[in-house]
Amino acid sequence: MRYLLIIIAFFTYLLNADEIPQERLVDWSKAGTDNMPEFSHIIRVSSLGLDNSGKTDNATILNNAIDTAEKPVLFLFEPGIYIFGKAIKMKSNVCLSGYSSESTFFKFNKQENAFHGIAATGTAEAQFYDVEGGLTRGSNYLLTKSAALFNAKDYIELRENNGKWDSKPISWAKHSVGQILKIHRISEDTIFIDEKLRIDYSADLNPQIRLLKPIENCIIQYINLERIALPDKGVGYNILFSYAVNCSVSGVESNKSIGSHIMITLSKNIAVRGSYFHHAFVFDGSGTKGYGVTLNNHASDCLLENNIFKYLRHAMMVKHGANGNVFACNYSLEPHRSEPIANFSGDISLHGHYAYANLFESNIVQNIITDQYWGPSGPLNTFFRNRAELYGIISTSDKSNSMNYIGNETTNSSLLMGQFQIKGKNHYLYGNNILGKILPSGSKQPKQASIFYSGKPDYWDISSPFPAIGLPDNLAQNNIPAKYRYERRKKKTVGEYFPVSVADGSDEQIYITPNPATDYIDIAVAGNRTLKDAIRVYDVLGNTVLSSPACSAGTPSKGGHIRLDVSGLAPGVYFVRVGGKMYKFVKM
Repeated sequence: MRYLLIIIAFFTYLLNADEIPQERLVDWSKAGTDNMPEFSHIIRVSSLGLDNSGKTDNATILNNAIDTAEKPVLFLFEPGIYIFGKAIKMKSNVCLSGYSSESTFFKFNKQENAFHGIAATGTAEAQFYDVEGGLTRGSNYLLTKSAALFNAKDYIELRENNGKWDSKPISWAKHSVGQILKIHRISEDTIFIDEKLRIDYSADLNPQIRLLKPIENCIIQYINLERIALPDKGVGYNILFSYAVNCSVSGVESNKSIGSHIMITLSKNIAVRGSYFHHAFVFDGSGTKGYGVTLNNHASDCLLENNIFKYLRHAMMVKHGANGNVFACNYSLEPHRSEPIANFSGDISLHGHYAYANLFESNIVQNIITDQYWGPSGPLNTFFRNRAELYGIISTSDKSNSMNYIGNETTNSSLLMGQFQIKGKNHYLYGNNILGKILPSGSKQPKQASIFYSGKPDYWDISSPFPAIGLPDNLAQNNIPAKYRYERRKKKTVGEYFPVSVADGSDEQIYITPNPATDYIDIAVAGNRTLKDAIRVYDVLGNTVLSSPACSAGTPSKGGHIRLDVSGLAPGVYFVRVGGKMYKFVKM
């Protein structure tokens, strides 16, 4: 018997044309990383004496090397098991790279007190300064008498006191509304910023700014992280970004964390791509226990795309004023919590304290839940072309207002499943397919294929069309790459570092990364060797598609590193000739 349970109660909504009103959107185009450095200095960690047999704690040796290495630097971890008994402490312009998540393993030892596995942490000045103007949504400047204390390219935190919306005040969330900003230029008492404000600030709530001194340009890639056992006390994250900007995690598998697998707080432009996060020790939510990736405390302009999440309390969480972030084309399954009805927890979760203006697009999850545990979420959180496969799309918060629900679908027609329950006011709803019924009545297919992407994403390597979710297609008709990868492929992460022997047979090695590639490939030699031979790129028919001088090795950077622009190549398999040998890569 087919059950249909659709609840739309205690809310008002706006029904406009099939074009999303611009006043309901913000600029999400800057989410993700930009202009990462070339890691021309490559250090194989075996040369440092790190042990990959799983017997020796490597933390002290690695941290000393990170402190002292010439930067930017890539530390290359050969296949094996690396034990760490305390946090790996990142520095700016450092990359930690394994060969793949199936061959390079980091194991974090049990300790009495929990520690973070990999910590990328900057600092901030203690002093805040008053802001007198430029505080409306859409403004790209701030007026302050203290402007002369800041400089172009500085990062700042903007915040204000909580307003009347704060129904559950607590000391650590007194300043939930805020944004991490980068200064473009300064003129007298005016600070011009690189992006626009996403919300109105109030002079009555004491808006202030302070200087951040963030860690920058950290990369963690192609590694399998695992917490070996639950510590006696405390909470630790497998990866922490705090006061961090322009950093990324890609091709990482993270198994069993204490708190969030990744915690991003007071940070900006952090990207998490092509990774797999699963399982925990405890699922009660205390200290984010059982969470996947958490965006917290004004985290801004971050991007999570093409990831897999499994058996977590919350896969993707925004809270404490996180804003301007994008969650695109992620897959989450088997949500689990400690309380009764174990699978009734939000894979996508908005947890109060006024997270606002975040975009959730083309994700396939089990449940999308906005609760009011820590009070309401802020306005303009946008749910566009998502699929909920279990309980559905549910907002139990009657004070979380002005959200957008466009082109989403629920697919489970079992009893109590497939719900669309939205409380609150002033929501914009259009073209949602709820168990075959279009809500609101009279709405149609949204014109937009995507809010975030200008076209099919580079990582879209399956036959399903893009977009894969929402009208005019039938319920659950198409797939996304992350779900396809989980269901059909052995390898759950994306990308790996390809080592091959150099032409003269020496013990030095050439590396080509990323592979598959989209915009560029890096060809590098570990150690002090340099690339002296001209480099050519050929298609599968043997035709030269890139040649000198564009591909001439020229004068290589220190360590032997060449970056080739392959953005103009069509998707397919190509070969790179270095000296007398050919090496394969895939252009996505």
